Amino acid sequence: MYLTHVQFWILNIWFLGLSTFSGFRWASVVLYNELPTKLNYATIAEITVFAAVCVSSVYYIRKLYRDKFAMDLSNSNAKTSSNATVAYFLTRPLFAVIVALFFNFTLCGIVESATLNFQGFGKTFFIHLSASAALISVITGNSIRRLENLAS
Repeated sequence: MYLTHVQFWILNIWFLGLSTFSGFRWASVVLYNELPTKLNYATIAEITVFAAVCVSSVYYIRKLYRDKFAMDLSNSNAKTSSNATVAYFLTRPLFAVIVALFFNFTLCGIVESATLNFQGFGKTFFIHLSASAALISVITGNSIRRLENLAS
Protein backbone atom coordinates (compact mmCIF):
# COMPACT_ATOMS: atom_id res chain seq x y z
CA MET A 1 0.00 0.00 0.00
CA TYR A 2 1.14 3.49 -0.77
CA LEU A 3 -0.39 6.84 0.13
CA THR A 4 0.96 10.28 -0.52
CA HIS A 5 1.16 12.63 2.44
CA VAL A 6 -1.85 14.62 1.14
CA GLN A 7 -3.97 11.49 0.60
CA PHE A 8 -3.10 10.30 4.09
CA TRP A 9 -4.39 13.53 5.65
CA ILE A 10 -7.47 13.70 3.41
CA LEU A 11 -8.46 10.20 4.49
CA ASN A 12 -7.82 11.04 8.15
CA ILE A 13 -9.97 14.18 7.95
CA TRP A 14 -12.68 12.21 6.11
CA PHE A 15 -12.77 9.47 8.76
CA LEU A 16 -12.62 12.00 11.60
CA GLY A 17 -15.61 13.84 10.09
CA LEU A 18 -17.51 10.59 9.60
CA SER A 19 -16.89 9.43 13.15
CA THR A 20 -17.81 12.80 14.65
CA PHE A 21 -21.01 13.20 12.62
CA SER A 22 -22.18 9.62 13.10
CA GLY A 23 -21.29 9.66 16.80
CA PHE A 24 -23.41 12.76 17.38
CA ARG A 25 -26.27 11.34 15.29
CA TRP A 26 -26.13 8.04 17.20
CA ALA A 27 -26.22 9.89 20.51
CA SER A 28 -29.16 12.01 19.38
CA VAL A 29 -31.13 8.90 18.41
CA VAL A 30 -30.24 6.57 21.28
CA LEU A 31 -29.54 8.86 24.20
CA TYR A 32 -31.66 11.96 23.68
CA ASN A 33 -34.80 10.81 21.85
CA GLU A 34 -37.61 8.71 23.22
CA LEU A 35 -37.14 5.36 21.52
CA PRO A 36 -40.21 3.56 20.23
CA THR A 37 -41.34 0.46 22.12
CA LYS A 38 -42.57 -1.28 18.96
CA LEU A 39 -40.20 -2.76 16.42
CA ASN A 40 -39.32 0.00 14.01
CA TYR A 41 -36.93 -0.97 11.24
CA ALA A 42 -36.20 2.66 10.35
CA THR A 43 -34.91 3.33 13.88
CA ILE A 44 -32.96 0.07 13.93
CA ALA A 45 -31.36 0.98 10.59
CA GLU A 46 -30.50 4.48 11.82
CA ILE A 47 -28.90 3.19 15.02
CA THR A 48 -27.01 0.48 13.14
CA VAL A 49 -25.68 2.80 10.43
CA PHE A 50 -24.47 5.50 12.80
CA ALA A 51 -22.83 3.04 15.23
CA ALA A 52 -21.15 1.09 12.42
CA VAL A 53 -19.86 4.19 10.61
CA CYS A 54 -18.57 5.78 13.81
CA VAL A 55 -16.65 2.76 15.07
CA SER A 56 -15.47 1.71 11.61
CA SER A 57 -14.09 5.20 10.97
CA VAL A 58 -12.21 5.23 14.27
CA TYR A 59 -10.84 1.76 13.50
CA TYR A 60 -9.59 2.84 10.07
CA ILE A 61 -8.02 6.03 11.42
CA ARG A 62 -5.94 3.77 13.65
CA LYS A 63 -5.21 1.46 10.72
CA LEU A 64 -4.16 4.41 8.54
CA TYR A 65 -1.63 5.57 11.12
CA ARG A 66 -0.29 2.06 11.65
CA ASP A 67 -0.01 1.34 7.93
CA LYS A 68 1.44 4.76 7.10
CA PHE A 69 4.44 4.06 9.27
CA ALA A 70 4.87 0.57 7.77
CA MET A 71 4.53 1.60 4.10
CA ASP A 72 7.39 1.12 1.71
CA LEU A 73 7.82 4.40 -0.18
CA SER A 74 10.07 2.85 -2.82
CA ASN A 75 7.17 1.17 -4.63
CA SER A 76 7.70 1.37 -8.39
CA ASN A 77 3.96 1.33 -9.12
CA ALA A 78 3.15 4.05 -6.61
CA LYS A 79 0.29 5.77 -8.49
CA THR A 80 -1.77 2.58 -8.92
CA SER A 81 -1.02 1.51 -5.38
CA SER A 82 -1.98 4.95 -4.08
CA ASN A 83 -5.36 4.93 -5.86
CA ALA A 84 -6.09 1.39 -4.74
CA THR A 85 -5.26 2.28 -1.15
CA VAL A 86 -7.58 5.29 -1.19
CA ALA A 87 -10.39 3.16 -2.66
CA TYR A 88 -9.75 0.47 -0.04
CA PHE A 89 -10.10 2.90 2.85
CA LEU A 90 -13.11 4.74 1.41
CA THR A 91 -15.14 1.57 0.90
CA ARG A 92 -14.50 -0.12 4.25
CA PRO A 93 -17.15 1.81 6.25
CA LEU A 94 -19.69 0.99 3.53
CA PHE A 95 -18.96 -2.71 3.87
CA ALA A 96 -19.23 -2.39 7.65
CA VAL A 97 -22.66 -0.74 7.38
CA ILE A 98 -23.99 -3.35 4.95
CA VAL A 99 -22.89 -6.29 7.08
CA ALA A 100 -24.08 -4.67 10.33
CA LEU A 101 -27.50 -3.86 8.82
CA PHE A 102 -27.88 -7.42 7.61
CA PHE A 103 -26.92 -8.83 11.01
CA ASN A 104 -29.11 -6.48 13.07
CA PHE A 105 -32.18 -6.86 10.83
CA THR A 106 -31.78 -10.63 11.02
CA LEU A 107 -31.40 -10.48 14.80
CA CYS A 108 -34.50 -8.30 15.22
CA GLY A 109 -36.51 -10.49 12.88
CA ILE A 110 -35.54 -13.58 14.85
CA VAL A 111 -36.47 -11.95 18.16
CA GLU A 112 -39.79 -10.69 16.80
CA SER A 113 -40.75 -13.98 15.16
CA ALA A 114 -39.68 -16.11 18.12
CA THR A 115 -41.91 -14.39 20.65
CA LEU A 116 -45.59 -15.22 20.92
CA ASN A 117 -46.90 -11.88 22.23
CA PHE A 118 -44.23 -9.41 21.17
CA GLN A 119 -44.54 -6.19 23.20
CA GLY A 120 -41.62 -4.27 21.70
CA PHE A 121 -38.02 -3.58 22.62
CA GLY A 122 -36.75 -1.66 25.62
CA LYS A 123 -34.11 1.07 25.47
CA THR A 124 -31.32 -1.30 26.45
CA PHE A 125 -32.03 -3.46 23.40
CA PHE A 126 -31.19 -0.53 21.13
CA ILE A 127 -27.91 -0.06 22.99
CA HIS A 128 -27.18 -3.76 22.42
CA LEU A 129 -27.91 -3.26 18.71
CA SER A 130 -25.42 -0.38 18.72
CA ALA A 131 -22.80 -2.55 20.37
CA SER A 132 -23.33 -5.37 17.88
CA ALA A 133 -23.10 -2.90 14.97
CA ALA A 134 -19.86 -1.52 16.39
CA LEU A 135 -18.35 -4.98 16.83
CA ILE A 136 -19.43 -6.10 13.38
CA SER A 137 -18.02 -2.96 11.77
CA VAL A 138 -14.59 -3.68 13.21
CA ILE A 139 -14.47 -7.37 12.26
CA THR A 140 -15.94 -6.89 8.77
CA GLY A 141 -12.58 -6.18 7.10
CA ASN A 142 -10.97 -9.31 8.55
CA SER A 143 -14.02 -11.41 7.72
CA ILE A 144 -14.08 -10.27 4.08
CA ARG A 145 -10.36 -10.98 3.75
CA ARG A 146 -10.82 -14.49 5.20
CA LEU A 147 -13.74 -15.23 2.86
CA GLU A 148 -11.65 -14.07 -0.12
CA ASN A 149 -8.83 -16.39 0.97
CA LEU A 150 -11.25 -19.31 1.28
CA ALA A 151 -12.72 -18.63 -2.16
CA SER A 152 -9.35 -18.55 -3.90
